Amino acid sequence: MTLHRSNTLIEIKDKINISIMSTDSKVGKSMLAHLLYQTNFMNRTATLRNKEYTFVNDKSIIVRRISAKKFRNNNSDAQQWITKSDIVLLVIRGNSIPDEDQIASLRDSSEKKMLFIVGTHINDIFVNNKISDNNEEILSLAKNIIWSRFGQFLTDKNHIYLIGNGYNDIDKWDFSRLKDDLIQQCIIIRTKQTKESIVQASEYFIPTYFLIQYFLIS
Repeated sequence: MTLHRSNTLIEIKDKINISIMSTDSKVGKSMLAHLLYQTNFMNRTATLRNKEYTFVNDKSIIVRRISAKKFRNNNSDAQQWITKSDIVLLVIRGNSIPDEDQIASLRDSSEKKMLFIVGTHINDIFVNNKISDNNEEILSLAKNIIWSRFGQFLTDKNHIYLIGNGYNDIDKWDFSRLKDDLIQQCIIIRTKQTKESIVQASEYFIPTYFLIQYFLIS
């Protein structure tokens, strides 16, 4: 949405941007995006198929998958998208340990935006330990490990989500909660955008109204 004031344009943001990114390759970004697509949560866009999506119920919510290589190499397009993102989904494997360069990059990319950390391939833990995949103690331990490594970037421990390896795991662990929380966070962001738009519009319309009244009275 754009308002005109003299020769000035007042930009009112009406989109929500989301990044799916990682600091390493082959950790599950494509899998996560594909699961959200398979479960009819997102649609692919025509311009960047398999890299850009929109929410099924709101095409103004745009999700873009950022390659780890572009992120590590400070690719300008990737950095620009991450900078303007409202939500960042950081995808990691459960045994991921960030190095100092990755810490610095994450600090920049997570600043002033909502960060969710998605731990993938969580079922490998249960397979390797030959235990039930509903073991709450193991799940809690896995989240604690992720929190110890990445907690400095998060506002809430509940923003850690554990998911499996593919479509057969969509009903397990935190995949449904991740989708629910994404929707709720987008509602919060949209509400904030609406309030900011009203304030911004009033800065234009209210002075104009009083100016018209002044000339009418005069």
